[in-house]
Amino acid sequence: MMGVAGAVYGRLFQRAANDAGGGWLFGLAFGFVVWMLGPVPLLQWLPAQSTLIGRPATRLLLGQLLWGLTVGLLFPALHRSLISSLTIDRR
Repeated sequence: MMGVAGAVYGRLFQRAANDAGGGWLFGLAFGFVVWMLGPVPLLQWLPAQSTLIGRPATRLLLGQLLWGLTVGLLFPALHRSLISSLTIDRR
């Protein structure tokens, strides 16, 4: 699921995600959005009793922010290596 979210990150931000200086900020913001749209509603609405209160909710938020930061920092390098491996030498 997080791999799909990473692909959505790249597709959504496109060139902005390739910025080495600001990609981390896009990653953090995307991690927060994924947290708000994914685990929070699912873990609040599906079980009979709410599971996301207090420390578990904070840990989940921090985990999603760390994931977003990692995606934001790694995406430019991974994208460059992928593009360079797909580029055809035109000499």
